[in-house]
Amino acid sequence: MAAARSAPNRKNMLKKIVAPTLIIHGEDDQLVNVNGGKEIKKHIRHAKFVTFKGMGHNMPIELLKKFLTLISQNIAEGENFDSTK
Repeated sequence: MAAARSAPNRKNMLKKIVAPTLIIHGEDDQLVNVNGGKEIKKHIRHAKFVTFKGMGHNMPIELLKKFLTLISQNIAEGENFDSTK
């Protein structure tokens, strides 16, 4: 992530991603502003952006089940993914 953020052509790099991408962000993240996650989503064609209220940069163990559910759903959707669309 840090390399992509510092690269001068990061938008072009992000636009090359064709796989279904899940961006999970804490609304109270002090390291990466939530707007940074939203900006990344704009440049990845098949990205989903999900925020968690009250979460910072680290995932609280209480959210593990929600995280795993989101990730599992994203993987399942990707199994039938057609990158030409």
